[in-house]
Amino acid sequence: MKRFYGDICSSSIEYLLKATPYSKEPRVNFDYELDKETFHTQLYADRVRHGTHANANDMFDRKVEKAFRELNNRFAKVSVLHVSGYAGCGKTTYVHHLLWTKRDIIGTYDVVDYEGCNRAVEPFIVRISHLVATYGNAMALCDYFDLVVKEGIFETIRFSQQIPSLERLSTLMRAALLTGKTKKSSIRALLTKFEREFTDETDYMCFLLFLELMLLLYDKISDDRSRPIVWVIDNSDSMSVLAEEAKLLSTFTRFANDCNYFFGDNLRNDASFGGRQVREVCGETKLLVIFTTRMATAGRYQTIHPDWEDIAGWTDARLPEFYYDHEQILLRRIEYYQNSEPYNRSETMDDLMRVRNLTHIAYHSKRFMRLFNGNVRTCIERLCGIAVEYPPAMIEELIGLYKNAPDYQGGTDGANGFLLCLLLDTFKQEKLYETKLDLSNWNEDGLISLSRIVLTILHEKGGRCSMLDMFKLLVPLGFGSARIASTVWNLCEEGRKVWRRLLVFDMVIPYRIGDLERQAQMFDEGDWDTGRYSEIVLCTAGRAYMEYVVPHFEFMLSRHDSNSSAVRDEGYQPLFCSESEKNVTNETEAVRYQFEAKIDTVFSDVRGCCRNSVLFAERAMKSFAMSQEEYISGSFFNYHKDSWDGEVGTKQSYESRLIFQHIGYIERYRMYLLNSHREDADEYLRDVNKRLVTRIIRYLVLYRDAFRCLGSRSLDYVANELMALAREIERSGFSDFSTRIELDY
Repeated sequence: MKRFYGDICSSSIEYLLKATPYSKEPRVNFDYELDKETFHTQLYADRVRHGTHANANDMFDRKVEKAFRELNNRFAKVSVLHVSGYAGCGKTTYVHHLLWTKRDIIGTYDVVDYEGCNRAVEPFIVRISHLVATYGNAMALCDYFDLVVKEGIFETIRFSQQIPSLERLSTLMRAALLTGKTKKSSIRALLTKFEREFTDETDYMCFLLFLELMLLLYDKISDDRSRPIVWVIDNSDSMSVLAEEAKLLSTFTRFANDCNYFFGDNLRNDASFGGRQVREVCGETKLLVIFTTRMATAGRYQTIHPDWEDIAGWTDARLPEFYYDHEQILLRRIEYYQNSEPYNRSETMDDLMRVRNLTHIAYHSKRFMRLFNGNVRTCIERLCGIAVEYPPAMIEELIGLYKNAPDYQGGTDGANGFLLCLLLDTFKQEKLYETKLDLSNWNEDGLISLSRIVLTILHEKGGRCSMLDMFKLLVPLGFGSARIASTVWNLCEEGRKVWRRLLVFDMVIPYRIGDLERQAQMFDEGDWDTGRYSEIVLCTAGRAYMEYVVPHFEFMLSRHDSNSSAVRDEGYQPLFCSESEKNVTNETEAVRYQFEAKIDTVFSDVRGCCRNSVLFAERAMKSFAMSQEEYISGSFFNYHKDSWDGEVGTKQSYESRLIFQHIGYIERYRMYLLNSHREDADEYLRDVNKRLVTRIIRYLVLYRDAFRCLGSRSLDYVANELMALAREIERSGFSDFSTRIELDY
């Protein structure tokens, strides 16, 4: 590793695993020493080419390949490839890899990156400064500009408004060159100063696009090979000011259409420059522009500039959610660093080995990635944080649980719960529960989690809902419109760097909490004009939170002490850990083991939670005149279970979902203990069996309590079958160690 950091010991594992030569952060590209060849051959992972996601990936690839086949179309002079995908999913890396693989057929290409920019003109000023500074004879470039101004080269009728500005800039450049100021910084300062001569910033944006096109053509004229121009506008939606995004979109749309006419006007141009005819150059030229944006941006772009896709040759390609295998990306990079350090004895290498093992657990299912909206960088950061922030013995126990327990023993689910516990603890440290989810400990106080209800409504409305509809559904149930607005804002914006957004705004975009509060005030004043309200869209992280985190036993256990740092202090720990098997202090006949205390603590919270949920249901049924069956199966307040492949199941009440999820988790823990201690005395096994089966029965009894749970016919059947299995074990004197309290379907 001496080529990069001098010694792997001195580097952070987070930066090693996020390494890319295209990052603006020096530590993430090895202080600019990570070359493209090494990255693409050693650290990059090709897309997934097999399994259930192959079709979506193939379709995406076909769209991209079609756009590149158009490079040979002499008549369609401009094409646009719009690549959208979740934030951090690898769009930038994908595009750069694409350019790398196509390097033999691409001549001149530009990458204009908007990451970290606030103004539409900023990256173009930076890029043009770089281009001008790279020319050895800048005075010859001014001569070229003068020929363009005098129409001695190109027919520029489509860009006639830019000609006076180009003449003025050429004059200023000549004066600067005569003083010897040819550095990139001086050119950038000149362009920044030149901006003041424009009364409208949009006009300057138009000029910069024209100027860069002239520079790219200058380079192309000097190149005797016939290859296209590829222009990448990366992270075009990262600007925080909507007006700047609108400026970029409207200006670029007009520019792209003007380019089509410009090349057409010059296909019969007899002028020549540098020994090459203009018509030959323009005839060979194909401009392919690649736009990259986040998933949620496309709808917003359509709102702020309806004609933004009104360009001939437009191709829209969504980077599939599972285009890359995140686990393979991490494992490949760790293997590379292993091979770079011959003896593997550094602390950093120890950390990397822990991350490698945590990666297997995290990506055993797709939930970990989904919790972060597929953001590879955030996933890496969390895994690295867990690997180095918690006691090594705790991490090793988690890894051992996953490695040593076959699935039928519940070890895999236990390891996932263990990892979720550490993840939730990290969230608690960063005040996520309080600031984003507005959660408190469960009490039987008639209050429910408004964030959960908001996300449930979103889920049941197909992932999209107007704020107007959200107010209509929740205000009649006693929730103030201002509180609803605050909750929605927190789920989107508050602490977004801590986790990822659980939802995003669309159509009418609020840029501060006050914008959303004004919509609440509009609703209170009776203004129900749909066009004035934001739409909210459920993110993958929001769906994963609803499906995986909310009903999880570990989530409820973590909430019981939501303000503590107990995991790091070895206080609160997950159910599947050795600490759970120890005796409690001052044990009684009723509670002997730590796992009993944890289950009882959670059960007490579940009882209060279920009662609160039923009280909410009663208010909703009364307010909207619904029967219990209509409330469960026909309202937006209950979760409609469906699988990730889109197969839809039945609706069930929140209480029943919580109860059955916990029963399943406790049952897997029971089987895990029985199998891992099968060599112990039967008396011990019977005691463990009794204490866990008794607590499962307690959950089943809770389901039957209409005061605390709204059931359904299908779930009544499930509860009866599970109860029969539990009673069978009970009748054996708890000596039945093979019967499982679960249904086989």
